[in-house]
Amino acid sequence: MAQEEVVLNAQPRENTTKGRTHQLRREGKLPAVLYGGKEPVLPVVIDQKEFLKARHTEHGENVIISLYVSGSGATASKTREKPVAVIIKEIQINPVTRNLLHVDLYRISLKEEIQVNVPLEIYGEAPGVEKSGGVLDHVVHEVAVKCLPTKIPDKIICDVSSLEAGETLTIKDLKIPQGVEVLDDPEKIVVSIIAPTIVEEKPVEEEVAPEEAAEPEVIGKGKKEEKEEEEKEEGKEKEKEKGKEKEKEKEKEKEKKKEKKEEGAKQ
Repeated sequence: MAQEEVVLNAQPRENTTKGRTHQLRREGKLPAVLYGGKEPVLPVVIDQKEFLKARHTEHGENVIISLYVSGSGATASKTREKPVAVIIKEIQINPVTRNLLHVDLYRISLKEEIQVNVPLEIYGEAPGVEKSGGVLDHVVHEVAVKCLPTKIPDKIICDVSSLEAGETLTIKDLKIPQGVEVLDDPEKIVVSIIAPTIVEEKPVEEEVAPEEAAEPEVIGKGKKEEKEEEEKEEGKEKEKEKGKEKEKEKEKEKEKKKEKKEEGAKQ
């Protein structure tokens, strides 16, 4: 499908000093340079709003612009001037404010092939992500192609709807439009599905129960207690024997006293 004509007006820029360049930006103008082909390099100035409108089409920075360069600075007229087919080659942006600073416009021939970068767009849901919990890694975001300006695709689709965990999609797997040649390595990985990391649980080692470990000590204590009990029993037996001996001695004393009393009574 051919691109619709995108028109942009420009005026030659004779004064290229920094002071004049800053003034143009304050006025809403964008300094630019036109080069390529057999024509000489030409500094020009374009309206910044018109340029943003031309750039923000479905074709992005690969849009083919019909540039009308006015000799007098007035609004260009298609009936009086022949347009120049150009593409956006480079855009300079202020890293702090993000404002546009300068743009390079490259002359092209609609009958000659050119080299441009085309963005890649992910399409579909990978089973390796949805079902297996993997992670989609979008490695390459654009590819270099060679084709006629009228054949430049807006984007190239990367269909990941069949990718399982651990699988990849390379440049050779992409569906490239007819008339477009990809210049990048066909084996280059565009998308990969990283398999989820599985942490293996280590088997729990059986620990010796504290009671079992202390068993010999418990047994030792039992023997000691038994010995002490035996000693106590022996002590009690000895005390009983002593008690019995004392009783016998008392009985003997009583007998002796009784005998003495009887002898005294006889006398």
